[in-house]
Formats: sequence, structure tokens, C-alpha cells
Amino acid sequence: MNQALVALALDEGRWDGDRCVLDRKAIDSKLKELDRERAQLLRARDKGGVVVVHANGCDITTYRCEKKGKHFHA
Repeated sequence: MNQALVALALDEGRWDGDRCVLDRKAIDSKLKELDRERAQLLRARDKGGVVVVHANGCDITTYRCEKKGKHFHA
């Protein structure tokens, strides 16, 4: 096992006594979660990015990022 897989098991696995277990069911669940997140990220990228204005614990507004010249303006 390489160190990356060990770190993954420790991050995503469940503890059973002194063992940390990352089984196929947990891996499949995490992959589904990542697939959903990837789909959302692709949607955000298609919009050029997303800006959320947040103040005093409330979301005020949201809008797409727009590229103007060499800099991004939100």
C-alpha cells in the first residue's frame, strides 16, 4: 500500500477498535458524493464561476462571474 491509500483510509474509513476500515461500500458512497460534487462544479464552470454575496448571516444575491479583459470582475 502506498502512503496516499493509507491517508485515504484514515480520512474516509470508519474505526473498528484499533483498525480503520475503508470498505467497498464506503468507497462507492464517497464516489457517488464526488460525482455529484463534480457535476455541480462543471455547472458552475459553465457559468464562468459563481459569486455569492453574503452579509450578516444571509445570502444577499448570487450571480455569474464575468471575464472582462485580463481580470475577473464579480
